[in-house]
Amino acid sequence: MTCGSKGHLYLEKLQETALARAGRLGDQPKQWLLDFDLDNIPDRAFEGLGQSSEQIAKARAGYKREFRCYLKARMPTPFEHPLMYALLLSLCERIEKAAKRLGTPIHKRPVLGTLMSGRVNAATLAVPSSNDYLVVFEAGLFLFALLLAKVGVRAFAFQGDEEGKGYGFTFSEDEADVERAVLASPDILRRFQEVVLAYLLVGEPGRAPQYFTEGPNALIAGELIDSMELFVMGHEYAHVFLGHLARSRKQVGVLAGEEVQEVVYTWQQEFEADLHGCLLMLAAKAEERVDPALSFWGSDFFFSCVDIIQRARSIMTSGDETSLPSTSHPPPAMRREALRQGIADSGSTVFGESALALGRALELTLEILWKRTRPHVLKLFEIGKELAPVWR
Repeated sequence: MTCGSKGHLYLEKLQETALARAGRLGDQPKQWLLDFDLDNIPDRAFEGLGQSSEQIAKARAGYKREFRCYLKARMPTPFEHPLMYALLLSLCERIEKAAKRLGTPIHKRPVLGTLMSGRVNAATLAVPSSNDYLVVFEAGLFLFALLLAKVGVRAFAFQGDEEGKGYGFTFSEDEADVERAVLASPDILRRFQEVVLAYLLVGEPGRAPQYFTEGPNALIAGELIDSMELFVMGHEYAHVFLGHLARSRKQVGVLAGEEVQEVVYTWQQEFEADLHGCLLMLAAKAEERVDPALSFWGSDFFFSCVDIIQRARSIMTSGDETSLPSTSHPPPAMRREALRQGIADSGSTVFGESALALGRALELTLEILWKRTRPHVLKLFEIGKELAPVWR
């Protein structure tokens, strides 16, 4: 799909409308973002890489690869963020390679982009006067998840290995243990609340105060968010090769202020896409020799991210965290349990109980943080604080 196609022109129209509604039309990325020299960026800017010069050099090279991926392609619209587009292209390439290795090659890449959509799940839209489809991801989704990952892993206990060449970590599924770990550092709760409120009230999780994550926290958070991003992209590709598009229905609705024809999948199709998307992600991570348990929790983590922001939005809308109307997607908690059960039923010995236990431990950590954040969100509702325009 080349830039300038009907799909990309439609994406541009939706992005322009969404930015105008949010009062952000003049804020599209500036040219300097495309031209800056990564070699001149201070080492400390590469947060999450530890202190090793080898780690920093490896990360710098990785970022360069991401930019080369971007620079090879024209931006699809004037409103797409270059860094996000580079990420989407990279995720596409990794998922497509994984699909090929699994014997389910993808012959046509969907039109992809980001949009201030007010939906934490991706949306598949029929492109008018075309047989093409457009998949749009909520513009703040990946950054919101990254910031939650940075917070969540800080409740885990880390230690170096015997040879000093890596890190191990321990975790607990006992609520009292997790709560003690969370409360041992008030900074964990503060960072969590900052990112949730920035996304709710400003519509941009990146408006939360910035900080650097170093050492093992950063390395584990990096693996967590990478697996989550691959899972999200794998889920969308799974709809394609499972033939869901041909068996789906279209529904007229409003997205980002525009009337759209949205592809609506059945709940069963969503569950199937979750499982197959997870398998695609695991195949991609296996190529990089990442432990399957550490990869799986990225899928699990995605549903916690969706659940938290949906409950927070619901409180800000009505004072009740369960009042938002249902969507075409099953509730995130239901999807999370269905995926865990699907993995358990697969009979695979690759994961073991550790993969599911790791997911449950992070879920519990985030749930404890949310319980202590809920009263603050409710107070905002009671004093009449409004949600950011993207959520209205």
